[in-house]
Amino acid sequence: MRRDFYLAALSLSMCLSLYGGNIAGRETPDSLPVTVELGEVSVVARKPDMSVSAEKVVYTPSATLSGSSGSLYDAISSMPGVSIDSGGKISVNGVSGVKLMIDGHKTILTGEALLNYLRSLPSASVKRIEINSMPSARNDASGAMTTVDIVMNKHRDEGFALGFNGNLREWKAPRGFASLSSEYRRGKHQLALSYAFMTARNPSDLFTDRPYVTQENRMVQTYNRRRKDFMHNVSAEYGFSSADRLKSGVTVNLNFHDRREKSSMETAIPALGNRIMTDNDMKFLTRNINGNMYMKYDISERSHIFANYDFFYCHKDERQKMDDDEGYRLNGDMGGSVTGHVGSVDYGVTLLRDWKLIAGIKTSFVNIGNGGQYDDGEGMTMENLDSSFGYDENINAAYAELQGKCAVVAATLGVRVEQSNAHAVFSGNEAAEKCDYRIHDWGVFPNASINVRLGDGSGLNVSYARRRDMPNYGDLNPFIYIFDDITHIGGNIELRPEVSHNLHIAWAYGSRLRLSLSGAVVNDAVVRCFREISDRVVYVTPENLPRHLKGAFTVSLVNLAPVGWWQLTFNGTLVFNDYRFPASTAIPSNRLITPVADCRNVLKFGCGWSAELSGSFTGKAAYGQAVVSPFGKIYVGVRKSFLSGRASLTLFVRDLLNTNYHTSTIMLEGKKAYLTEREYEDMRLVGVSFSWRFKSGNVRRQERRQGVIDEIKRVNL
Repeated sequence: MRRDFYLAALSLSMCLSLYGGNIAGRETPDSLPVTVELGEVSVVARKPDMSVSAEKVVYTPSATLSGSSGSLYDAISSMPGVSIDSGGKISVNGVSGVKLMIDGHKTILTGEALLNYLRSLPSASVKRIEINSMPSARNDASGAMTTVDIVMNKHRDEGFALGFNGNLREWKAPRGFASLSSEYRRGKHQLALSYAFMTARNPSDLFTDRPYVTQENRMVQTYNRRRKDFMHNVSAEYGFSSADRLKSGVTVNLNFHDRREKSSMETAIPALGNRIMTDNDMKFLTRNINGNMYMKYDISERSHIFANYDFFYCHKDERQKMDDDEGYRLNGDMGGSVTGHVGSVDYGVTLLRDWKLIAGIKTSFVNIGNGGQYDDGEGMTMENLDSSFGYDENINAAYAELQGKCAVVAATLGVRVEQSNAHAVFSGNEAAEKCDYRIHDWGVFPNASINVRLGDGSGLNVSYARRRDMPNYGDLNPFIYIFDDITHIGGNIELRPEVSHNLHIAWAYGSRLRLSLSGAVVNDAVVRCFREISDRVVYVTPENLPRHLKGAFTVSLVNLAPVGWWQLTFNGTLVFNDYRFPASTAIPSNRLITPVADCRNVLKFGCGWSAELSGSFTGKAAYGQAVVSPFGKIYVGVRKSFLSGRASLTLFVRDLLNTNYHTSTIMLEGKKAYLTEREYEDMRLVGVSFSWRFKSGNVRRQERRQGVIDEIKRVNL
């Protein structure tokens, strides 16, 4: 079986891109004004890996070896100050809850599905990555005001275009990916079809040492997991534009994801001489479909209207078989679906020469239906674990934003009003009681920013926003996932939205130096917590904390050139976190200042040779009840470019010292637990990457669609 995997993956390991020439025939007069015939042009220049301004940071993955030798996940992870945790949550310079956008709209995927998606896309498909710290009333109030926007490379050939991409990664966690895309453009019409396939194996190890009844008696667990993933993705898109005033389109995407997960857990209580071995076999089957329809009409040169409709349907089935050597048996049959409809209308008008008003309305409807049934392996129902959960949510919003500038000062002032309605019904289980409740709520969320240009690329930006981060639907769902017979994981139906006040100040000097200071006061912060519900069982669930104070000071030095062939970039941050726990618990505040540093050295030699040596370090950090020990990684790579830069071969080692894993101390009530986790797909990797680019055709300009999907970002697929 492993040999078959290698043979299949090897056939996909060459990263190729093939674009067909113009087969549409002779251009019509209508197409001539927007079509330019390109000849071959060779340009030799040093591309900076980063550029900074007061309002945002722009990163170019293709300018570095670490950012262009793997997947989109690798490109994002290689950015200074950016991290992605095992749940798919993104942090930037200490700011958590950052939302990911692709070509200007939020991605539907979260959690494990988002990680798989990012790991399946080649980094060569990315043009640039923008970190924007300026808030906008057009965005949902949910999430941090900082966003990460992935701008993809677009193929704009008139006629027919065909593309193929494949990559292979091998070490302890092999992965293979292939995609086939086609596109046809002619006059006012554009049609695109694509298919992607991913297969992966990801082992991991987890070691825990936690108290049993008292702090002196310990329970030691060693957990080994082996995971196999298969994913198919099909998408279709049609676009129409008329006379440069009307633009419309429709997109449909289908995703099929199968996962098989086998794990074993050895549990020992040395003081009692007890030792138990537990085996767990899980099967996950996920089927998702989402789509979008949009229309933009330019009423005049000064005004336009934009209408957008999104829908999504996500269905997941889970099967579980668990047993241990003491005769404990458990069979689980879980599953559910999430359905959503989102509609919005925006209107923009230029009031004066340098002043613009944008206003809009939006409504969304989401329905969740989940359930779980467990038995003891012999048909006897385990009623303390069985549950069903239904949830209906409706959010209505209206916003207005005024943008203007005067001389060297630009300002944005916006306000967003959201009205939410929710109805939840839960049957009850061992972790929560039966309930049936309704919620009706209003919220007003202002934002403001001022940007001052100081000349020579220098500037000052000050931004403020009030935010309300809604809980993920998966965090609300209280049904229980049995990790093993002593560790249960579930959601929390009583979660409240976390509300925060955010301030960000940034100063840029030229194009090489940026200083930024950010801070936030978060009430009802949602954090994953550990709760003992018996001497033996620990329940892991998200909960609201009274308050979370956080701040960060960042220094960025980019595009330094000590000598002509050496390009240096440095990013350093001091992150402050202070988590406050309820007074009813015996858990003290978790308060730490964490140093985070990233240094990248890109060396450009002659004859197409280049190299990179980079490293990152994160000091001791606080997260909820956990204190995470320091960790870091070192990247070393060498590249040879040929065929006038159209092809390259890269040899690299990621996490050279194998130090990119997490060791944590968990603070319980009057006790402490210890955890060490190794996800091998994020640790040492020795690899080779080959890329080749071939382009021909008539380049056609196309406006990037700005439709958004806001609610479905909360779906844990």
